[in-house]
Amino acid sequence: MKNMTKILIIALIATTSTTSFSQNKEVKKVMYECDIDCISCKENIMKNIPYEKGIKNISIDLDQKLVTVDFKEGKNTSEGIRKAIEKLGYSSIILGTANTFSVNGNCGMCKEKIEAAAIAVNGVSKASWNIDQKMLTVAYDETKINIDSIQKAIANVGYDTDIYKASDDVYNKLPSCCKYDR
Repeated sequence: MKNMTKILIIALIATTSTTSFSQNKEVKKVMYECDIDCISCKENIMKNIPYEKGIKNISIDLDQKLVTVDFKEGKNTSEGIRKAIEKLGYSSIILGTANTFSVNGNCGMCKEKIEAAAIAVNGVSKASWNIDQKMLTVAYDETKINIDSIQKAIANVGYDTDIYKASDDVYNKLPSCCKYDR
């Protein structure tokens, strides 16, 4: 009886782990550049796109004209979402897989350097760093580059990321306004 209980517990753990893993693999985040320029545009997209199949989350950066959508790959496609945005009357371009991670920094000069370091990586099509949240969102071609390489490039110009810490030598060369608390 004890052996049967152990087997059932192991089977339950294995099933739960596999299910959690497969659910995480199904959700994809894609960034689109759209010709949106006002609150009404943002509200129109925020109101309608969530009704498309498989949509899990949507965020819009009106200043950058970016729409980022999380969706279940089995339920929708990047192209399907692009077409849904265009049905609402906005032209859109798929920029690539999107990922957001933290990057330390302080000012507008940091923003320029962080975004430039990300864009310089072959395969990255867009980078937008939020100064207040200290978060960088990048769009990239996952067949050409991975998020690890993007974070490494940013650390190489002096800014700590989720994965990499900038070397002390590079960090110390940053202008005083760019030196964030380490």
